[in-house]
Amino acid sequence: MGGPTFNFSGELEILGRPAGDSLRETLFEDQNLTQYWLDNKELRLLVYHERLVENAYGYVELAILTKASDEGVYDGRYLLSIHDVTADAEKDGKQAELTGKVSCGAE
Repeated sequence: MGGPTFNFSGELEILGRPAGDSLRETLFEDQNLTQYWLDNKELRLLVYHERLVENAYGYVELAILTKASDEGVYDGRYLLSIHDVTADAEKDGKQAELTGKVSCGAE
């Protein structure tokens, strides 16, 4: 049985998004952590944040998949999905995915 998380938080800045875009900077809190797995060998997180402002809907979903490299340190990869729909965009909106390396810690 897995243990609970306490005080989960994170900050994400997507440098490729325009300044002033509400999806460029995202703060994650406990309620944004939708799934997680943490043991001595792996740390896996699925974090989701959506926004609805004036005729614009969008979300950011971040999946982190890591393996322990040292005590409390986990290295691996991330997949960041960004979905953006605005009033003037096509009804399906625009989707972007980014991947890369990640390192994080857990206590």
